[in-house]
Amino acid sequence: VKAVEVAPEAPGAVRVLASSFDNRKDYTRADELYKKALELSPDMNAYIEYGRFLSRAYKGERNEDAEASFRKAIEVAKPEQLPDAYNALANFYFRRDRHEDVVKLLEEGMAKHPDQVQLIYLLARFYSGRGDEVKARELVEQATKANPKDPKPYLIVAAYRARLNDTPGAQEAAE
Repeated sequence: VKAVEVAPEAPGAVRVLASSFDNRKDYTRADELYKKALELSPDMNAYIEYGRFLSRAYKGERNEDAEASFRKAIEVAKPEQLPDAYNALANFYFRRDRHEDVVKLLEEGMAKHPDQVQLIYLLARFYSGRGDEVKARELVEQATKANPKDPKPYLIVAAYRARLNDTPGAQEAAE
């Protein structure tokens, strides 16, 4: 409470206080404070945090609000934050067995932001997690063909192969 008393308009302090009410299961007060934090600083992290709160605290009763908050996070994200914003909404869908929505979201993100090769990696991880290694491998390999002079897709391939414990393949893609 001291930080909020000293700087009542500091969004970080308000979010920490909201989190403490959330931890104590005082969801009404936490909700008010998360909304205040969003008013003070409507940034990607605040929307993601609020979406996670809504989906967790209200056990499905406010999923539409949570989804809207995650979508707003994507909307306000800076280019370097886009993978994190898409990942938050993809995880929300995944935890609710909305697998088609995961694929649709990430494919739309890849089409809208072709420079964000991390989205390819997220979709490849999703396919890999479902046991579709062929689709996952095709996806990451496709990224290098589409951008042969860009090092990022090769790093995505390297990260993907490392995740599969394919050390020689990871090293080959990284070099």
